[in-house]
Amino acid sequence: PPPPTPPRGWGAVDANLPPGSPPPQSLALGPLPSAAPPPPKRQGWGAVDEGIPRNLKDVKPRANCALEALATALRSAKSFRRAFDSADAKDAAPKALRRALDALPPLDQSGNALLRRTTKKRQYDQAIDDLRAALAEREGGDPDIRQELATGGAHLDVAEVLGELVEALTADASTKSAASTLTSVGRITQAPCSKCGKSNSDAVDEQVLEYARSAPATKLKQARVAYKRGAHLAPVYLLAHAHTAKSCDACHAPKACAVSQTLSRCASTLILGITWTGIDRSRGDVLSVMDLALMGGVRDAAKCFDDKAKKAGKRDLVALIMFRGNHYTSFVRKGRDWNKGWEWHDRGSVHQLGGWEDVKARAEPSDGKGAMLPYLLVYDIF
Repeated sequence: PPPPTPPRGWGAVDANLPPGSPPPQSLALGPLPSAAPPPPKRQGWGAVDEGIPRNLKDVKPRANCALEALATALRSAKSFRRAFDSADAKDAAPKALRRALDALPPLDQSGNALLRRTTKKRQYDQAIDDLRAALAEREGGDPDIRQELATGGAHLDVAEVLGELVEALTADASTKSAASTLTSVGRITQAPCSKCGKSNSDAVDEQVLEYARSAPATKLKQARVAYKRGAHLAPVYLLAHAHTAKSCDACHAPKACAVSQTLSRCASTLILGITWTGIDRSRGDVLSVMDLALMGGVRDAAKCFDDKAKKAGKRDLVALIMFRGNHYTSFVRKGRDWNKGWEWHDRGSVHQLGGWEDVKARAEPSDGKGAMLPYLLVYDIF
C-alpha cells in the first residue's frame, strides 16, 4: 500500500531530514512570549474591587441616617440619658454614641441651631461613622446586619440598627443600665390543655426581650376613627401581639392550650414601631396616626404588653423617627408643652420648628414629594 500521507502544519516532521539537521520551522522554539497584559479594569457601574462594587466601596458620606435618627431621638429621652450620662463607657460603640450626643446642640438653644459646616458638625459626623464602624466590628449580633453596617448600612431597617445598638450597650458593663431603660422583658407561656390537663410537646416557656414593639398603621387609623379623642395606643399594640390558643396534641381539643405573654419589666424609654403598607398612605392617614401618637399617647406603658401587668405609668411622646425615600429623619420635642417647640433633624442639620402643626406640615408637605411616614415613636417621662 502507498505510505500514509505525512501530517501538515504544526507538528509535521520530515522523515527525510538528515541527522543533525535543525528541527523544522514549525517545531523551532523561539523566545517565550512576554506575559499578556492584564485586562483593563471595568469602569463605572458594576466595576468590582475585592468583591465589592467599586462605585459602592467606601462611599462618603455613608448612609448613616438610621444611626443619626436614633442618636437625635435618644438625646431627648430623659430616662435613657440619665442612665447613659452617668456611665463611664469602655467599649467603642458606647464611646462613639457619647461623642455624637455631646456634639449636638442643647435642646433649649434658641434660634436656628444649624450644625452644617461647623467644627461640631464634623465631630458629629465622625462620631456617627465611628458608631457605625464599631457596631459592624463588634463580636456577636446579627452577622447580616453587621455586614451591611460594614459597607455603609444603606439598606438597614432603623429598628434593626436599634437592636444592634441596645445589644452593644448591654455588652458594656458600664452602660448595661442604659440599655435596660430601652428594653422590655416579658415571658411567653403556653398553658396545659384546659380539657385534659396535658401539655403539648412543643409548648413554649421562654423569655422575650423587646426594643420596639410594632403595630400596623391600619389598626392605628381604625382606633383613631372609632374612638376619636378617646383613642390611645396601648390597646392597639396589645392586640397586635395577642397569641392564638393552640389545639391539644393529646385530646385534640381545639384552642384548649392558651398562650399568654406576661410583662416583668417595662422599658422606661418606650419605643413603639409602626408598619406601613401601600394601602395606608392616602392623604391624611399619616397626620391621623401622628395625632394619635401625640394626643392619645401612652397612658400606661405596661398595657402595651400585658393588660394585667403592674402599672408602669404614663409616657409622653418625645421624638418621632420618620421615613421617606430610603431616608430616615427625626422630629424631637424640646419641652413639656408639645405645641411650643420641636426640632427637625435631617442630614446633620437642626431646624427649629414651632408647634405640632409645623411638624405635621413638614411630615406631609404640599409640594407633592410624598409624606414622611412615622416609623418609630419614642416615649418617655417629662
